[in-house]
Amino acid sequence: MTTPALQIAITTGEPAGVGPELTVQALRDAGARWPDAQFTVL
Repeated sequence: MTTPALQIAITTGEPAGVGPELTVQALRDAGARWPDAQFTVL
């Protein structure tokens, strides 16, 4: 049985999201930790 790919969604912008600098850092860190992850940035 295979594990489905990790899916991560990040909401940028104010007031409910994070800024672009934090988004880039989060994608870098998560991509290094989970290379098969799928990212959606809204």
